[in-house]
Amino acid sequence: MPNINLNNSSKDELKKLNIIEENLVDELIQYREEHGKFKNWGDVIKIPNFSQEIVDKLRQNGATIE
Repeated sequence: MPNINLNNSSKDELKKLNIIEENLVDELIQYREEHGKFKNWGDVIKIPNFSQEIVDKLRQNGATIE
């Protein structure tokens, strides 16, 4: 699976990860639009309804922030 960058991927690209539900994809995009690019994984866990478990799954399945 190719890497999917959380900082610039579209909704459709993020959904390809098949890790998070569509409502969480929407929250990720909204958070990104309001706060800017993610500088580290600690920024990602600040998204409402995101847990460390979700962040770990994203990382393990090809998501990047670079």
